[in-house]
Amino acid sequence: MKLGFIGTGALTSAIVTGLKSAADNSVSVLLSPRNQEIAASLALL
Repeated sequence: MKLGFIGTGALTSAIVTGLKSAADNSVSVLLSPRNQEIAASLALL
């Protein structure tokens, strides 16, 4: 599955963290960040 998010606020961070910590980590996530620092930390998940 592919998902895209505009912005990297609290809601997006929570969703991406939950998706990436799930047992089936087959989700591809595309971010359109307004905050480069948060986007960089989410990219490490």
